[in-house]
Amino acid sequence: MDRSAPIGFLLGIVFISTAIFLEGNLDNFYSVPSILIVVGGITSSLITSYSIEECLNGIKAIKIVFSKNRKDISDYILELEDLSLISRKEGLLALEDRVESINDRFLSKGIMMIIDGTDYALVKDILNNDLLLMRERHSKPQKFWQTVADLGPAWGMIGTLIGLINMLSGLDLATLGPSMGIALITTFYGTIIANFFALPIANNLRKKTAEEVLLKEMLMEGILSIQSGENPIIIKEKLRTYLVPSYRDFLERTESLDF
Repeated sequence: MDRSAPIGFLLGIVFISTAIFLEGNLDNFYSVPSILIVVGGITSSLITSYSIEECLNGIKAIKIVFSKNRKDISDYILELEDLSLISRKEGLLALEDRVESINDRFLSKGIMMIIDGTDYALVKDILNNDLLLMRERHSKPQKFWQTVADLGPAWGMIGTLIGLINMLSGLDLATLGPSMGIALITTFYGTIIANFFALPIANNLRKKTAEEVLLKEMLMEGILSIQSGENPIIIKEKLRTYLVPSYRDFLERTESLDF
């Protein structure tokens, strides 16, 4: 599990709830009509904007926010370095025995293509196309949650306007303060949904996509370098440029100790 996401949400709940309790009463922030306007309005707009399947996929993407990559990029780099050494010593066909142990579909697909003697340009085109389609798939739930973030404040304002209209139609100075508070609750709900929930989810999904794209680009670099028959030392140096400098230095120090 990616611990930063639940910690962030928990901290938000604690800080917001504490602020409410210090300055007032939690009951003041509860309004069924406001919930119906904001949640119902956002839901209706989403169904109008997206298909039911896209909406469900967007909701399912929440689990990605709380998940962690199964394998670190450094593990893939070490695996590619090992594959390059085998290829250099025993030839590309020797990699066939290792394909079944490769868990990543993108990497195993690329290695199988170079084992089968697929043309360099074709391998590159196929892998690039896989990367392009992955970005397109990942962009859909990101756009979904960005839309939720955009709709939240808008429907909150609509609810506030409805409340103000009802308040002004039966204006009573004695109840003006409480009525104004109720009218503003919908804006509060819409802003919370947008900035506390939807926008962080969209940003987290974008971050994970960027990490996945970087990983796939690194894998493609390694696959094509192995196919070209480059020196394993050169391949190692090329691949390790994808690591942050501190971790790159750590790997080098570890290897020197093993030696």
